[in-house]
Amino acid sequence: MSTGTATLTLKADHENNAEAWWTAAREAARYAPSQGAEVFRRLDASTRTTEGVEVLADELAAFEAWAGVLPGYDDGPAHARLPYVVVQGDD
Repeated sequence: MSTGTATLTLKADHENNAEAWWTAAREAARYAPSQGAEVFRRLDASTRTTEGVEVLADELAAFEAWAGVLPGYDDGPAHARLPYVVVQGDD
């Protein structure tokens, strides 16, 4: 059950070329059930749109902890270091 109340939008950053991270994340999400993996599955399903997925603050924290240990997490270019962006409020 989520306890965070701030709603945020998590989107794939299409300017980040972290294919190694996406591959590792897809593999990890298959075998490691967790809140972070569940958020990733929702994000991965949304990559064909520009809308992203709404998450609560505690879901985002779980996702970031899960995602941050995967290879290629912060290997993107300076302007798009991570494979995702977090948007607060209307964008």
